[in-house]
Amino acid sequence: MKKAIIATVFPLCGLYMSVAYSAQYELVELPVADLGVNSFPAAINDAGEAAVNLDTQYSPVIDTTLIDFESAAIILGLENLDGVRGGDFSDDDYTFLYTYITANAESQTFQQIASLNSYIATENGSELLRGFDTIDPNTDDYRNSVKTQVRSINDFGYTVGSSHDGFYTEDYVNEDVDDITYVVNDFYIRGFAQVDD
Repeated sequence: MKKAIIATVFPLCGLYMSVAYSAQYELVELPVADLGVNSFPAAINDAGEAAVNLDTQYSPVIDTTLIDFESAAIILGLENLDGVRGGDFSDDDYTFLYTYITANAESQTFQQIASLNSYIATENGSELLRGFDTIDPNTDDYRNSVKTQVRSINDFGYTVGSSHDGFYTEDYVNEDVDDITYVVNDFYIRGFAQVDD
């Protein structure tokens, strides 16, 4: 009889202990899922801020000033050439241009669109980390041209990661007196720390 009571009490005691010491957490979906194709977290701090990397951002801005509208590929690929020149994109024209630009990303005459972006995210919102991206003087906004990868975040919200240098345009006249606009940057990858914006 004594053995049966002990055999019953010990498993119940173990169950109570496992419930008392089990992990207490809350599962929260971060709002970066709507910003791009794939997202993956890098770190989280005690304030509930997560450092998140995002692959293939949705709907980046396309710079039409860098598009050669005399190119056969552009003429044949676009449904509304004049509309695109004026900045009016249909979904199909936008998709074609995005694919065309990213497929030619190795060329120094094409717009550079970031393939990896980083965010600080909470359950209420997200903030894009710019790394070394530059501001376009024509739009007074960031170019979204650099691959940025956040690695960690501390409890003060300071982040560290790596980033390419921001791309910018450089006009050039070659020996045939052709005007060429190059898209260049000064370095390819460096570490960064973002402190207080």
